[in-house]
Formats: sequence, C-alpha cells, structure tokens
Amino acid sequence: MVSSVGMFGIRHAYAPLAAFYRVPILVLVGELTPKPVAVNGVVVIRPVLPLTATIDHRYVNVSHAAQLAEAVRDY
Repeated sequence: MVSSVGMFGIRHAYAPLAAFYRVPILVLVGELTPKPVAVNGVVVIRPVLPLTATIDHRYVNVSHAAQLAEAVRDY
C-alpha cells in the first residue's frame, strides 16, 4: 500500500500495519524538499523525496526487503 502524506506538507511519516490492511508493506511518501547533497565531491542543492516503509516480517523476509530497498535506492 502506498500513501502520499507529502501533499499535506508532511516531510516524514510513520504508520503501523493493521490486520485489516492485508498488505505486507506500507510505504509513505513524504514532501519533496530541496536539500544539500554531495555529487562527485561537490555539495549541490537537489530535491529529496523521503520514503518510509513499514514491513510485516510475517510475510516479507529481511533479505527480500533489503533487495527492495536497494532497488528503490538505485532507481
């Protein structure tokens, strides 16, 4: 399940999984904000989109969650 909380001006959010959701992963998308980041050794201002995930370990193995996080980070 993906929920956008950034449209309400919320930068970071956390949400618990409830039994009635029936989803193994809940992803919250925060507000896009400009932040300083290092690119090739130079500090530049870039837009940063925070993502927060709540994962139910009864359904998702930790190694699979790590692969998902790596794929999202690479994208």
